[in-house]
Amino acid sequence: MTRLGMDVDSVEPIGHGLQTDADALTALTSKVDALVRRLPEMWDGRDSTEFVGTWWPQHKSSLQQVQEQIRGLGQAALNNASEQRGASAAGVGVVGGGAAAVVSVAAAAGSKPEAASGMTAGGVAAAHPSSVGGTDRYTAALGDPRSVVGSARARGEEYQCASWASFRRSEIGLSHPGGDGYEQAGRIGLVDAGQAGVGSVVSTGTSTWTGHVMVVEEKLSGSPLAFRVSEMNTGLDGSDGYHASAAEYRDNTVIRERADGAWERSQDGRAFVQMKNSPRFSSN
Repeated sequence: MTRLGMDVDSVEPIGHGLQTDADALTALTSKVDALVRRLPEMWDGRDSTEFVGTWWPQHKSSLQQVQEQIRGLGQAALNNASEQRGASAAGVGVVGGGAAAVVSVAAAAGSKPEAASGMTAGGVAAAHPSSVGGTDRYTAALGDPRSVVGSARARGEEYQCASWASFRRSEIGLSHPGGDGYEQAGRIGLVDAGQAGVGSVVSTGTSTWTGHVMVVEEKLSGSPLAFRVSEMNTGLDGSDGYHASAAEYRDNTVIRERADGAWERSQDGRAFVQMKNSPRFSSN
């Protein structure tokens, strides 16, 4: 096989190694979390409360963001290697280098790949490596009955958004109790919006409407309180809620709290629109 621009056999192990390192950090974070949660059994007082309830959640969120950055870097390497294999087999180059593989799903979803992180010129969060490629990974998992989403319907997660939330949380090493969109945040454990972090689910709906669920990918800095979320079943391609497709996937949706306490959302750089129901946030 002719190699064009990359030693794929060397890059792929690096990508897998980075994902293994991310998994190890996830396991370490879980171990520390379990230890911290035991502290109130042996440490009373205000300092203990602040240590367990304030200090640790902040550091836990930072660790989870590092995990995601490492995992995203590994996935980007694997995406580039896969694209290079295809290009080499066909005897053509990869136009523009490796960036195309990193932003392929985000580009299909209409986000702005020219920004690596943070906010785009339009004020909407740009594509982020942590969930780029999410559609491909999710769709592959649907075909595996042993996977989190492969048996989603048997667990009552009939809609794409709900099984995506379970899949995404499992992917970053968090619990995934399942349920319809409206139920998931409550099943995990509700927190105030300000306490939500990477991996928290955002549920909307009512007890008589299955609603929608999203996953926090980034807590945006500044004011007002705002989050960038990933989601499936957006309805933007006109399909039903049961089938994954790149056109349904978004990781550039931003939700934010208004001064009057209501919440609004923006997709693809469009104007913010008030949400039908106030969102409920889970712990991460």
